[in-house]
Amino acid sequence: MIKGRRVLGVFCLAIIFLVVFNFPCIAPAGQVVTDQIRNWAQKALEEEKSLKGLEQENTISVLYFISRGEDPLLGPLQKGLAIMLITDLKKLEEFNVVDRVKLQALLEEMELSQSGLVDEETRLKLGKIMKARWIVGGELNMDEKKQLKILSQLLDTPESKILGKPEVEGLFQNLLKLEKDLLFKIIDLLKVKLTPKQKEILAQPVTLNLGALFSYFKGIEASDQGDYEKAADYYKEATKQDPDFELPKLALFELFDLKLVKGVSPKKKRKRSLAKTLRGSTSLTDTLVTEAPVKRLKRPKDVKPGEEKPVVEEPEQPVDEQPIGEPDMGNGAGYDAGPFGNGATVGYP
Repeated sequence: MIKGRRVLGVFCLAIIFLVVFNFPCIAPAGQVVTDQIRNWAQKALEEEKSLKGLEQENTISVLYFISRGEDPLLGPLQKGLAIMLITDLKKLEEFNVVDRVKLQALLEEMELSQSGLVDEETRLKLGKIMKARWIVGGELNMDEKKQLKILSQLLDTPESKILGKPEVEGLFQNLLKLEKDLLFKIIDLLKVKLTPKQKEILAQPVTLNLGALFSYFKGIEASDQGDYEKAADYYKEATKQDPDFELPKLALFELFDLKLVKGVSPKKKRKRSLAKTLRGSTSLTDTLVTEAPVKRLKRPKDVKPGEEKPVVEEPEQPVDEQPIGEPDMGNGAGYDAGPFGNGATVGYP
């Protein structure tokens, strides 16, 4: 009987191994601007004058936001907010969302900086090149009290007109909620009726740790600059700050898969670790229980609508020193122990 249980345990782990590592259900992060993407951008610009109609009527592109303030936190948020919205919109079958790397490749090919996106004519031009029916863009500002204001604009590309200017405002520590509020306003302007299940899915944050989120944003910026080793360091830091944050893990896997960084891919380490476990296993329960489990007090999926100030974990040492004047992002929302408490405040509709 005992022998039978051991065989069953090893068999179950073998199945887990095959499913997790040979048939991954999570798509690659796709945050690296590859030569293939650059070739697409060059071809798209060459064919710009001959572009007629749209490939898909439900295509939407989210541009980078423009910083109108001097707070250093606004820098990473310019791309970061766009990434958050893209990630959420991709959860809806109603939209075909243009990949961020295509926008990045076009900006590089056109030699446009992020500030160039403030011009409405430029936004419409990018929309036509990407064959996007709708374009989302906007501006960011934040005062000395960390009051963040997001002014966005939704454009109809074929009609060359503004459909609406949704805006949200609140303390920076409530960034997760502000992004969700903006998301639902954009969806409402597009007259898409969400089911209760869709609302529930969209309300889930990718992480509750703002420090981890900004490490991820900085990693993408480093990747866009071609500094892949630095990008990998930021992604690793993000996963240390929140082990359940999947996006930096996927971005890190992508760097290794494309052979842009040195070392052993975390995916291969996981395979080796599981293979070793399989060889030395005696029962299913023995192999599934870790010797030193990490205690996590709350996960994003555990946060209920209206719940405030989730508990976040204390991170390890940051990748590099913070610029002078930039608040410490290490404990989630960061800053001081005053009104910001112990992390980001969430509460979704």
